Amino acid sequence: GGGGKEGGEVEGGRQAKTIQKAIGHVLFRAIMQCEDAEKLSKLVIARIQDFDPQAVSTAFFRLAVFLERSSLPFKLPSDAHSNPTVAIDVLSIRALLQIEEASVLDPSEISLTLWALARLHAPNAQLLEALGEQLLLSLPYFSPEDLSSTMEAATRLPMLQEAHVCTLLAEQSAAQAPQFTAPLLTVALAHLPLLRLHLLSPSLLPALSRRALALASDFPPSAIPQVLFSLASVGSVEQPPQLSLVLALCAALESRVHDLTPKDMAVLLAALGQPLLRDATHALPLLRPLLLLAAHRAPSFGPPEAAQCVTGIARVRREMRADERGAVAVLADRVGSTVAALQADLLPGVLWALCVLHQREAVPVHILDTVCTQCAHTVAEKLSPDTLLVLLSILPSLPPQIDDHALALLLRALTQSALATRLHHLHPERVQAVLEPLQTLAHRPEVQELVAVLQRQLPLEGGGSGEGEGSA
Repeated sequence: GGGGKEGGEVEGGRQAKTIQKAIGHVLFRAIMQCEDAEKLSKLVIARIQDFDPQAVSTAFFRLAVFLERSSLPFKLPSDAHSNPTVAIDVLSIRALLQIEEASVLDPSEISLTLWALARLHAPNAQLLEALGEQLLLSLPYFSPEDLSSTMEAATRLPMLQEAHVCTLLAEQSAAQAPQFTAPLLTVALAHLPLLRLHLLSPSLLPALSRRALALASDFPPSAIPQVLFSLASVGSVEQPPQLSLVLALCAALESRVHDLTPKDMAVLLAALGQPLLRDATHALPLLRPLLLLAAHRAPSFGPPEAAQCVTGIARVRREMRADERGAVAVLADRVGSTVAALQADLLPGVLWALCVLHQREAVPVHILDTVCTQCAHTVAEKLSPDTLLVLLSILPSLPPQIDDHALALLLRALTQSALATRLHHLHPERVQAVLEPLQTLAHRPEVQELVAVLQRQLPLEGGGSGEGEGSA
């Protein structure tokens, strides 16, 4: 009788697992069929007790995708049972209970949930901590897909940026490199400079580069600019196998440059302007077809892409042909027509690039006049101390042919911004380093006023700034 009872319990357990598995499959399909965050939230809230770990991680992922795609802030539905905020809360509680019940979660569930939480506003801190502990236990078993997802999450979650976590992530990625696909390599290489993983595992960059070289023909044109930019950001491309990879990617892209979008072209020009690529002759054959195509498509470039193009071109060290200079002038003109919509912190880089390209006879002075005038309107508002100092340091580089009215407007605006910006917490040497080059423009009354304002902002030797009772 005892044996029959035990056998019945075993059989009952098997049936329960079979039923739970069937429910899990049905829920998974239902989750994937939901078309928006509200419908998925309704399903989560109504059926949360049936969600297994796979369903929880998948629902987190889908909610994060839906909410990230939404261009409008989410509005609370009249039915609280379809509110994504509530759904995220119940998913978090369910995940915590499952972690308590299980000794170790499946690696794919850990990585997918971390990826989703990294994209949600104010994720559950207790759940993040629990997942962090699970991550350390499971990292040796992570697949390339899990590793790339975790790299993406780590750029947004400070707890994943700790040295011991990143070291394990780098070492496991190096060991798994031969199994990475081209899309996963694109993600991994893009996140190396952000997380500095290549410094934690010396074998990581060569391992990923060897794998990428073997799959060079599998990279779509849109992925190559980002891979080149990442390679130029993390180490010397003159070292094999990085050099072989750069040669292969440049050769693959040269005949497919017409497939690039404006954003791709901007990233590629920025890559070619990186210190580790700008002197590399093997990358420069790309420059001419790229410049001519970018000029042809200039009207479709947004303000950030146009700015990124000219700053990248300005950093490339080689003489330009007449048609290349003409292409640069077209892109610079696009910068001038869109600079009003550019972020203030990007203005110094754009102004510097236009000055450099003007010296190379690629940018006519009237575009600099336009940009200076627009800068005056933009910087009339308060700038950050760093942006202000960088912008001031570029003033002596402006060509003497610059329109006097445009320069006067810019100088007055910078004076107004300097009055509104507190510089006293900056090191005096930084401010002084800007003041000295400005002496070349000391004949202008606007510069004299600007210098006087900056000098009053310098810290006094005894502490405090030049403003207040001392200056009074």
